[in-house]
Amino acid sequence: HRREDVQLCGQHHQQRSLYCHQDQELICCQCRDTPRHHTHQVVGIEEAMAQYKEEIESTLKSLQDRGTKCEGLKIKSEKYMAKLQDWARQTECQIKNTFRKLHVYLNDEESYLIQQVRQEERDSNCKLQNMTEEVFQELRVLRNNIQEIERQMKDGVLNLKGLKDIQTRLTNTLP
Repeated sequence: HRREDVQLCGQHHQQRSLYCHQDQELICCQCRDTPRHHTHQVVGIEEAMAQYKEEIESTLKSLQDRGTKCEGLKIKSEKYMAKLQDWARQTECQIKNTFRKLHVYLNDEESYLIQQVRQEERDSNCKLQNMTEEVFQELRVLRNNIQEIERQMKDGVLNLKGLKDIQTRLTNTLP
């Protein structure tokens, strides 16, 4: 629609030059005299604009102030979000670095402890082998002594002088 068409009354095809306060609409001179509008407060467009201009300007100023505040809040929010993102990235890096160091430490500690256990195992095995060797050595001596005593008893050659030596040897070999 062209602006002229909007300004014409659809019912009377006259220019809308009046404003009805109750219905808050533009009307033509003939509409003012109809039963619908004849009891309403009707003024010229210029007068209505002057009456509402101050109210509209105040509302516009309020909206502009609100828009300025919202823009300021938007800028502050964006700055805060950027700082928050930086903080989150830095914190994440710190956490990763800390855990990386902790993993290295734990791996080193694990290696050290495993090495200690293996060394203890080797040392214990060596001690056990030495003890086992000593026990076998002692067992050989005991068997030899037993065989010697059994042979002398069997031959009936058990001499009393050697008896004291045998008792001493047996006493020294027993735990």
